[in-house]
Amino acid sequence: MTEKQEKTGTFRGFFCAAALGLVLCSAPAYADGMPPEYYSKEVTPLDRALMDLHGIGPDELGEPPVSLMPEAQEIEDVAAEPPKPEPEIAQEKPKPAPERRIVQAQPDSSFLGLSIGAYDAFTHNELAAAFGLEWQTGMRIVGVLQPIFGAMLATNGAMLAYGGVGIPVDVTERLYFMPSLAVGAYRDGGGYDLRRTLAYRFGGELGMRLQNGSRLSLDAHVLTNGKSLNRRDRTEFIGIKYSFPLSFGQR
Repeated sequence: MTEKQEKTGTFRGFFCAAALGLVLCSAPAYADGMPPEYYSKEVTPLDRALMDLHGIGPDELGEPPVSLMPEAQEIEDVAAEPPKPEPEIAQEKPKPAPERRIVQAQPDSSFLGLSIGAYDAFTHNELAAAFGLEWQTGMRIVGVLQPIFGAMLATNGAMLAYGGVGIPVDVTERLYFMPSLAVGAYRDGGGYDLRRTLAYRFGGELGMRLQNGSRLSLDAHVLTNGKSLNRRDRTEFIGIKYSFPLSFGQR
């Protein structure tokens, strides 16, 4: 290569370097390679996060702080309506509980009964006519048991005086049944000998109430010495009883 060509190449290289330096000096410097018009005037949440990481405040950029929270909406104060009073429900006052008593008087439930029938009708061939008198009191023990007192006398001299309790049961409006249990003193006279003075009487009456308040019933009871119910330890009475209330005729 000649000296002239070498000088020409050097000049060309210097000229190109000078032109490139002039262009670079006159061009604006962009931080992210984008022209200024591409910048958003508002700071985005991402920019805000980057600024927080680098410790750059919004005042340094000359931009107002950007709130990431939605704008609060004004809420009108509305006066709440007072609750409507509930309608009062009429409640019946409970009836006072009746006083509990062991013994209670029952009106129109005291009866006096007269009976006629047969003594020892089935067991020992000591058959005799017999008559009975019984008072059924108007009291109730524990609301169920009705005290009874009575006596029986047979034509052969056998007799029994007793006291006990019965349980009156209404089968229908007019039909009733009353089982009973009593203890008393027995004397055989010319009848069957139970070999004891102490005797027990159990059985019942099944009857009907009449329109005038009186009652007509079938009366059947066993008399026993309490040892057993064998033939040798018992006898019986069966008859018809007519009972009337002690207040009968006073109304």
